[in-house]
Amino acid sequence: MTKLPGASKHVYYLFASNIITFALIGLSYIVYSQLLKPSEFGLYSIAITISNFGTMLLDGGLRNTIIKLPQDLKKEEEQVLIFLMICSSCLLSLFLIVGNSYSSQFFPNSSQDNTFIIIFAIIYLLSYPIVSICTSQLERQFNYKNIAWIESVASIIEKAMPALIMSFSSQGVNSFILALFIGRGVRILCLLRYHAINISIPSLAQIRATLHLLREGAWLQSAMALSLVRDNMPVIVVGTLFGKTWLGYYTWALQLCSISSQIFAQIAVRVSLPLMAKAVGDREKLDSCLMQIKLLTIATAPILILVLFAIPSINHILFHDRWTIAINLLPLLFMRMTPGLATTPLGSMLMINKGGQNFAKANMLWTVVELIGAIVFSLSIGATGLAWSYGLLIWFGLLILILYLVKSGERLHVFFQILESLFFRSSIVTAGLLCLLLYSYTQLVNVDFIAQPFLLLILVPILVISYLSEKEFRSALRLKF
Repeated sequence: MTKLPGASKHVYYLFASNIITFALIGLSYIVYSQLLKPSEFGLYSIAITISNFGTMLLDGGLRNTIIKLPQDLKKEEEQVLIFLMICSSCLLSLFLIVGNSYSSQFFPNSSQDNTFIIIFAIIYLLSYPIVSICTSQLERQFNYKNIAWIESVASIIEKAMPALIMSFSSQGVNSFILALFIGRGVRILCLLRYHAINISIPSLAQIRATLHLLREGAWLQSAMALSLVRDNMPVIVVGTLFGKTWLGYYTWALQLCSISSQIFAQIAVRVSLPLMAKAVGDREKLDSCLMQIKLLTIATAPILILVLFAIPSINHILFHDRWTIAINLLPLLFMRMTPGLATTPLGSMLMINKGGQNFAKANMLWTVVELIGAIVFSLSIGATGLAWSYGLLIWFGLLILILYLVKSGERLHVFFQILESLFFRSSIVTAGLLCLLLYSYTQLVNVDFIAQPFLLLILVPILVISYLSEKEFRSALRLKF
């Protein structure tokens, strides 16, 4: 696997900051689950979705293009890109404001919800150009030490502070707007400290000289747009067919999935692309990709098993069974998480090896399959149909990435290597067996596991034992077993 000077140390900073961030977000998640209705979770999900699509349009694939460039981005090119992104963010914000004023005339009952969504989205849009350029430049330098603390502080403000505001005021869901405004401001000020940006009006010649970046970025942008469609299928399908309440259940369940698995997956997303870009030769890139899949599985799969085992009890004790419907979706959503651990490194390798055009084509095919499947399942089964399609059709995405990435004679071999990394892990077997033994014991002695919070404490040593069963984890800790 490719090793970069100092990269491992910086990744450890990113890992540590993610653990702290997700722990605090997880605590705030408990507050949200107690104070917010499912429909309010749904409204927050719509605001996040519109913000993500807006920032995707602004990005134009440039962030990934900058990271994978063979040479550093010139200052003149950076000035052109930041200028174009700022102009685009202002135009998109104006479009949202005008659209909201017209929609309020025809749908006055939804005016308050629309105002929340528009303000939330505009804060994202106006702050994104500086955040995107600065972050991509720091990532290109593997400066994850500073990225780690900046994003940790900003994320805690944006996603955990609303819980405090809700607890001590009557702001309700509007707390997310105030926290987002503060968090994005802090993020920008801190990023500018490590990568200063000069904003100026470029000449036409300078814009023309930067078009090659925009062309490559356009393919990557289309791929990112398709990925956003897949990630936001609850809003597109469930929200449209079944309303805000069911969308809220999906949002709550997917937030739990994120808290349970994204500590490690988000690190892979950040590190995978620059790591692949520095690797030499297809074999080295593939070895790096397979190792990332294995490490992601070791880190994530035991947590998913334990969360699935513990959440009914947490829901009963803390939330008085408010989220039971959402919990019923979790097994299918967690089924998506496991093969999803492989698609992240494979996607980065495809982007580097085959270029933006092939990356976009693979994402187009994958998204079409998932979108059609989500609609068919939802119309056939009902609101739980999306969870079924999510859990099953992720495998088509994995196969499509392999199809575009690997030569025909090697595809089956690579697929089985991925399966081995995903499922033939001692940590998965250990966590599963120990949880089953604990549950069997409670049934044998006639104890209601759901109503006994102290039993949840036993899950902590189960997680530790599961990790220690993996030789890679023991090696990382330098234990001599």
